[in-house]
Amino acid sequence: MEDENETQAASTTNGAAAARQRTPEIEVPKASAAYEDSEPVHVGRLTRTVVKYPCLVMWALFTVIMMLSILVAIAEIAPADSVFDVLGFPSFSPKFEPVVLRGLGTGEVQQDVYDPDEDDEDDRRRRRLDDDDDDELEREFTLSTIRLYYEDLEGDNLLTEENVLKMIDVERAILETDWENVCKTVWDFDEKKFKCAQPRTILNYLFENDKKHKELCEDGFCVVDEDDVKSCSGSVNVNGTKFATGLSFGKWPCVSTAFDWRDGTLANPKDWSKLLDKSLCDRGSDTKYFLDKDNEECKKPIMTKFSRAQYDIGCPRPGFKRCDEDRGAQNGELEGGLLGQGQYGRDLLAALSVQVDKHSATAQASTTTARGPQGDRTINIFFDASLTGRQADLGLYTAMTSIASLVFVFFYIWANVGSLFLAFVGVFEILMSLPLAWFIWRLILWQQLLDFFSVFLLPFLIICIGADDIFVFMDTWKASASKPPSISGTTETRLVWTYKTAASAMFTTTATTVLALCMTATSSIPFIATFGVKGALVVLMDYVLVISWFPTTVIVYHTYIEHATCCKWWCGCLPTCRPVDVTPGEPVPERKSVQLLREKAAPQIYKYRYAMLTIAMAAIVSFCAVFGSLYEVAQDFPSFYVDAHPRNAVEVITDTKFFVAADWKHQITVVYGLDPDKPVTRDETGQLVPDIFEEEDLKVNYYNLNLNENMQKQLVKDCADLRKNEDLVSKKEVYCILNDLEEWAGDDFPYENEEELRKGLADFYDSGDYGRLQGNFSDYGRLTNFVPDGTRGIKAIWNSFNATIPQEATSGPASIGPWQEAWYTYINETCAAPCFAHMNNPPVSEPINWEFMTIIQITVREVWSTMGYSLLCAFIVLMFTTWNVIVSGYVVLTITCIMVCVVGSVFAIGNNLSIFECTLIALTIGLAIDYSVHIAHFYVHAGGTRFERTQESLAEIGISVFGGAATTVFAGVPLFSASERFTSLFGFFILFTAMWSLFLTFFLLVPLLMIIGPEGTQGDMKRYLPERFRGKSTRLTPS
Repeated sequence: MEDENETQAASTTNGAAAARQRTPEIEVPKASAAYEDSEPVHVGRLTRTVVKYPCLVMWALFTVIMMLSILVAIAEIAPADSVFDVLGFPSFSPKFEPVVLRGLGTGEVQQDVYDPDEDDEDDRRRRRLDDDDDDELEREFTLSTIRLYYEDLEGDNLLTEENVLKMIDVERAILETDWENVCKTVWDFDEKKFKCAQPRTILNYLFENDKKHKELCEDGFCVVDEDDVKSCSGSVNVNGTKFATGLSFGKWPCVSTAFDWRDGTLANPKDWSKLLDKSLCDRGSDTKYFLDKDNEECKKPIMTKFSRAQYDIGCPRPGFKRCDEDRGAQNGELEGGLLGQGQYGRDLLAALSVQVDKHSATAQASTTTARGPQGDRTINIFFDASLTGRQADLGLYTAMTSIASLVFVFFYIWANVGSLFLAFVGVFEILMSLPLAWFIWRLILWQQLLDFFSVFLLPFLIICIGADDIFVFMDTWKASASKPPSISGTTETRLVWTYKTAASAMFTTTATTVLALCMTATSSIPFIATFGVKGALVVLMDYVLVISWFPTTVIVYHTYIEHATCCKWWCGCLPTCRPVDVTPGEPVPERKSVQLLREKAAPQIYKYRYAMLTIAMAAIVSFCAVFGSLYEVAQDFPSFYVDAHPRNAVEVITDTKFFVAADWKHQITVVYGLDPDKPVTRDETGQLVPDIFEEEDLKVNYYNLNLNENMQKQLVKDCADLRKNEDLVSKKEVYCILNDLEEWAGDDFPYENEEELRKGLADFYDSGDYGRLQGNFSDYGRLTNFVPDGTRGIKAIWNSFNATIPQEATSGPASIGPWQEAWYTYINETCAAPCFAHMNNPPVSEPINWEFMTIIQITVREVWSTMGYSLLCAFIVLMFTTWNVIVSGYVVLTITCIMVCVVGSVFAIGNNLSIFECTLIALTIGLAIDYSVHIAHFYVHAGGTRFERTQESLAEIGISVFGGAATTVFAGVPLFSASERFTSLFGFFILFTAMWSLFLTFFLLVPLLMIIGPEGTQGDMKRYLPERFRGKSTRLTPS
């Protein structure tokens, strides 16, 4: 049979070249031949209604869409003070992982510690959250901070006259922008007067005014106590005898807490090194803040390549009693930016921008960091001030890039469908899927918050998928005009055939995409789970609109606009336009693009099918090798910003250029008294996205520790044994309250019962020995303490240990995973009572602990399981829609190869497997599905030989596939310019997914179908069903 077909094809092909004679030629059937025996199309009442009253139906559906969108907007935004009350930040913390619950439990008990100055009421946590406490002094605490970072680009000495004058201009801009009304305050000794607190800047030491320091100190604003102010004059009089103190005003500690460097005189640059040595270097902590780590020891002459300054904004603001009372509202009074309402933030940004642009090589609005001088701008000046609204604006700018994508999609749809009207309604349909999904998310699923990433990135996802659905429907509608009269004869039959064909094709891709996205709901990471669910809702709503509202607009266009002589490019429902009678006639010729795919592309693909398959396999093998060789799990959390962005430069400077205590240790806290498996119970609110800024209503799960004499001895022994363990504990450095109590109490320890132990601890806390412990060890009361149970008992007790975990350890599983296992093993085997170990954050800017390690482990583990679930769902959906196991298998193979190549491409451009990559791998599976599923769907529903079925599939859906790929690529391109690493990476994922999906669909799947695709009933699973369940065949009769 195959030889006969090839012979027949060769006899009907004109002008075959010698090269083509070696390849069997294929007969290209006429477009209508496959449909000559097709059954009549049944037209129902709904179709007749839509065709008869298209405007009425269109506007009715439009009204429903708008009402639902407005309803969710009113329900969500109206009660909020600002849009930021609606949007939240993504949470990566697994809600119910034991390591996370242990961290929460440790934090809870450390806040409920015994305090001898408090009464013994049990519910300390309620009092922490009580807003009715005493009022706080106006602006005595910090609400927000303005930080400045300076970098010398010419050499290693920022402290030159030229550079310092630039620093003066920048910091003066802060002080001259309504500073007196926003600054953090300091109060005099009697708490009757206040002034702006002295900012933290090296200019305090370069500007001299000893008289001003004296005046302010005597007025009650001084570092020294009120009783010691007199000693700052250089001597004190004791019983008529003068004693020299060696102190003087203007030199630490006889300096004012309210000194404004503008009140001083800039010292001679020649004296700066000496002046800094005298004033700054006596205060070791300040040298470590103002001088970089290469100069923190004040080597002569004093110089630094980097420096920084800090200006604090105070709270509570006027009208608020406490600093923690609605901090969002207090910030909102000041915050600027595109969505901010505060004038101060706008004024501050304007003032700083002028000076930064004037003096800094990196401009204020620049998205890249200058690495060398730019003319006379020889330093970099970065500022970090959330009140300016710059951080929020960066996200908004990213969201605005979706407009660029939307504009391209609009023009592409216009070019594809040939109608400005349909281009408008197509884009509208894509956009309206977002508020409709929000309606389901908020008012049906009753979820409170949307995270910023979802709001900014979901538009790109639906632009990619929504445009593809429009192309499928419109290409099918246009193809209906070329079908036999039973289809093309009337508008009703065309609509029925188009709807049936396109809706089924879109249902297959929508179902696979939605289920693939829903598979992310199995993730333990809230952000990944909810992003996928929200993406699935948006895709589902787009499908609902494209099969309900969009067809009515197509009928409106066809009836009123397509053949109209007036207002052709406008809405034909205007009163000036009237319906145009269209007389049914013969089918119109097929479009040239369809003819090209059918008559040119398909035969060429068949001719070179083995070569194309070889190229595809070579690419897959190559990128499998790239995947395998470059596969690396990230050992830390990725930076939030792209490498070149100034915000990332600030993080690098903070982390690497300034002092970090050389002798700090990673600390492990061992807690007794809490259930180790479930130390806290989280409030079951049903929210998938917790608000990370709202303190949860946690229930701490205590057990009866029963601190009798024996248990007291056992707990002391636990600490002593750990102290001797050199593998886990560094230099025997431990903080154990019962061991210190035993040393203080002597023979009185152990106490007879828990009540007596509680009394003994209270006496110990009042002793001088405990005071010395607090003085000798910072945070001693946090590192080891107990939670009281009423006035007589103890709920929990904990000890802390300086661990042998290396300083250079990161949060990666390979880095601190073995240490966690070692601690867990030791604790489980030796604790006298049920306990657990928790790793505290070290004194560095980058958090390093077992919780972050667990997040990395979970995301890496779940990304592959999610991919497996998604592929399984795709196979199941294809089986139920195509009923062909062979085609379904080919599609799943193609999707798997696409994802391997996409991930390999991401690795090839320098990325590793961090939480960002894992999240995007899980999400882009949905984008990888569409093209191959379209081809498979139309292949199964075509008839004839495997070549004819593939040819028909390319002719029917090929243009839509190319259109969808083009819109996907250009929708992702604007993301490349994003400042946020996650957003920029999303752009690359979109690009690589579209490119590899298109390439492997045409170079792998199509050649496979031409070579070994199923024919007849091969792979058809319906034949195994009882006859009454098989239904009518959907395959077309071959010519």
